[in-house]
Amino acid sequence: MPALPARKQSVFIADDDADMRALLRLILRADGYDVIGEAGSGDRVLEACLQARPQVLLLDINMPGLDGIEVLEKARAGLPRTRIIMISAGPTLDRVTDALRKGADGFIVKPFNAAKLLDDIRDVPDRQGG
Repeated sequence: MPALPARKQSVFIADDDADMRALLRLILRADGYDVIGEAGSGDRVLEACLQARPQVLLLDINMPGLDGIEVLEKARAGLPRTRIIMISAGPTLDRVTDALRKGADGFIVKPFNAAKLLDDIRDVPDRQGG
């Protein structure tokens, strides 16, 4: 009897651009990921993620309300096992370094292609503990 395919992880999408959220949702669902929520402001992202407890959070840096770095710091405290992958269209070395130092598990630069995005998500190891 053939083995059932492994269930893909749950993902929350955080980006202030509705078109970007739609694109990410389409790419992720086409690859079997379970997109369990999305939001366009930092305040809403944090509240929703603390309730939904996704396995992966794709988090844009530039958002209204709390920015992505502020959300990262707060989410890291409340969601220690969630893999948080930052997304930015114009990251500087300082921003990338700051995000990684504050607990980001990875960084994706816009624009991206679907295959690279999916590879980057798969390449981030699971977080243990919490």
